[in-house]
Amino acid sequence: MHYGTDSDPRTQPVDIESECDSIKGNSDKQGCWINDINLEDFNGEEIEYWFTLTDMVGSEDESRHYTLDVDTEDPFIINNPGFYTSDDMYIYFNIEIDEDNLDEVTLSYDYNGKPRERRLCTRLKDGICEKKFRMRDDYSGYQLNILDEAGNSVGYPVTI
Repeated sequence: MHYGTDSDPRTQPVDIESECDSIKGNSDKQGCWINDINLEDFNGEEIEYWFTLTDMVGSEDESRHYTLDVDTEDPFIINNPGFYTSDDMYIYFNIEIDEDNLDEVTLSYDYNGKPRERRLCTRLKDGICEKKFRMRDDYSGYQLNILDEAGNSVGYPVTI
């Protein structure tokens, strides 16, 4: 595997025996899962990656080149500490979030002892997620969750 930028190119060997498997339904194709590459040095940058395959007689083939925006941090910053208020029926959210790659904001809670989750926002308007959530007597254990497109997430307790 080749990855990085023009100024910082890197390679990572891939062991087909231990890091690749036949793709279900097609024994002629292999899928590889590479989990131990640290991309923190490239956080906030766009990198390129591709694969070179060499067979037993030394013939090589190169895959397509792909680009990837690297996001390795949990950069979720709620800029307004009092990001919610409540009354007897609703929780009112007005959350100012500093996150360029937001995927979604959700509220998780228990409903009669069973976990539930409700999506509040999938995009920000001027950096703000604004939503109201109707509470019920059998809801408890509220937590606000913010997830970015890279899979990083953070949770904030919501105490009513």
